[in-house]
Formats: sequence, C-alpha cells, structure tokens
Amino acid sequence: MISPERFKKNFEHLQRLIPKKPEIYTSEYPKNIEQSFNLYLRQSTLHLFESVTMTYSEEDWPLPLWFDPEHIKIGFINRLNFHKASFNKEKKRPLFDWFPPYKRIIKHVHKIPNHTPVWDFLLFPFFNKTFFKQDFSEGVVTAFDCNLKFIEQQLNKNPNLSDKKIVLYNVFQTYRKGYYLASITTIFPLLDHISRSFLKVTKLTKDVKQLCKFFESCGYDASNSEHLMYFSAMVKVMGRRHRESGSISGWQQEVSKIKETNLGVIGPLLSSFVKFANTYYSYYKDETDGADLLNRHAILHGSLTSIGTKTNAVKLITFLYLFLELEPVFHILLKED
Repeated sequence: MISPERFKKNFEHLQRLIPKKPEIYTSEYPKNIEQSFNLYLRQSTLHLFESVTMTYSEEDWPLPLWFDPEHIKIGFINRLNFHKASFNKEKKRPLFDWFPPYKRIIKHVHKIPNHTPVWDFLLFPFFNKTFFKQDFSEGVVTAFDCNLKFIEQQLNKNPNLSDKKIVLYNVFQTYRKGYYLASITTIFPLLDHISRSFLKVTKLTKDVKQLCKFFESCGYDASNSEHLMYFSAMVKVMGRRHRESGSISGWQQEVSKIKETNLGVIGPLLSSFVKFANTYYSYYKDETDGADLLNRHAILHGSLTSIGTKTNAVKLITFLYLFLELEPVFHILLKED
C-alpha cells in the first residue's frame, strides 16, 4: 500500500493531467471521468457543476451519478417541475401559465433530452424545493426508483463486484421489499471490499477510512471537502461573511487559506466522496453520538434507532455508485510508482 507522501505526489500529478483551455474553441466537453483527462470543460459550466454538487452536499446527499446517459429518467413529477421551472426562467412567463389548457401539459411531459449535461438535469430537486416547496430528498428517491433497474445492471457489470453478485442481489431485493436496514448493513461491507480492491490490500482492517486519511494528508476532510472545488469554496466563504456581517469585506484572508485546486469535472465528484466518506466512516465514542446518523461505526456497535429508512438506503447506494465511478481517479491517486 502506498504512503501518504506518495498519495500527495499522485494528487499533484492528477491536477497536472487536467486539460488546459484550448487555444481554438471546441464544442466538445467531457461527459464522463475518462473524457475529463482529454477534454476541457469551460469554467462557467464547471462552476455550475460545482454549485450543483454543493447543493447536494448541503442537503446531505452524495452526488447521484446513476442516470443512463442514453435515456435520462427522473420521474413524471420531477420532469414536469424541471420543465416548468426551466420554461418560466427562459421564457419569462408566469409560473403556472403551463396549466390550462390540457395541450400545454403535453409539451412538458416528454423525457429530458438525451445527452443533457449531468450538471443541468441534476438541478431538478433544487427546482422542486425552490419553486414548488417539495422535499429535496423525495425528488431524488423518486428519480432513483425510476433508474433502479439500470443501477442494478451497472453495479452487476462492475468487475470490482464480480464475485459479489449474490450480495448485490440481496441489497436490491431487500430494498424492493422495504427492508431498508438490511440493505444498508449489506452495503457497508461492499464499500470495504471496494476500498481494499482499490488499495490493493487484503487486510480487513483497511477500509474507506484509509482513503479518508490519505485525503487528510493533503488537507481535505469533511469540514473542507468543498476546497476540492476552488470556485465554490470561495463563494461559500463570501456568502457566509455576507450573512454574518451584511458585507463580504475581509474575505480575502479566509480565501487565502483555500488551496487552489485544478481538478475539472473530477473536483465535484471527489468533493462529494470525501465529505460522505468521512461522514459514513467517522468514529463515535459514545452510545448517543451516532444514534440517528448513517454511520458504519454506529451500526457495528448497535448505536442506532431510526436509520433504516428508504432515503438512507438510497443515499448509501448512491455513495457506492459514486465510489465505483471514481475508480479511474483512484487508479492514479493510489499508484505506487
């Protein structure tokens, strides 16, 4: 297994792999992690993706990447609200102008166009909450259920879980039957297994917490995971100062403490991973500390009361999916030579 010092060097190398702005404009942009090493994403679009990721983090959600890019589905109500909000914003028409007559509903019920950038359609639960006063988590869970078959297929195809198909079968069977606590307690061992696979170790003492320690050696943990998204970290500082004092004066000194990272599309994904890896694998010393939190240590020691919810099961599967999507990045970060 690599040392923290080697991890730091790999992290610096990862930043150097992110493409610079090309001299000649191109309409191509990265649509997945592999392409992010070859294609440049313009800064305005990257800032939007970072803001979307920040919103999910503030709502206590890992970044959901479990959408079929060839057939984006988020559910009827989510899709309807997405188009209503977008229509109102772009066309400058009253919010409920869509309702009468019936034909105006029809034009809003078609699926979101294929190949829509992830940072665009991921805004749907934000629209639900902001414009329609609907619960953020409810919208995400609805979208998850629409993609459940695709998610299960993708996880079963992943080579890191090739020998865990029976375990995956039980995860999804218990989820479908509403046994959410059983699903949750089965997913944590899968996360541990993937960690050992990425770390290339067999010791059962190594898990996601080891990856958290590596990121801590680079200066990133749950308290500042947004620093992996430099622009969003600066905006957060200025926004907090404005709320506290009514102005943003004096923010320069605080911003100077933020490490300037250059990770492109990878930044938001790593930021979400670091935040929730630390949350789910943090250490609790007292019976009451983790009673209602989705946390591996609290579960192992029976310090839980009401974590067995559908929302928590979806959050943990979402984190599992995110973790596996980051495999190309961890291949670089954990390289020994």
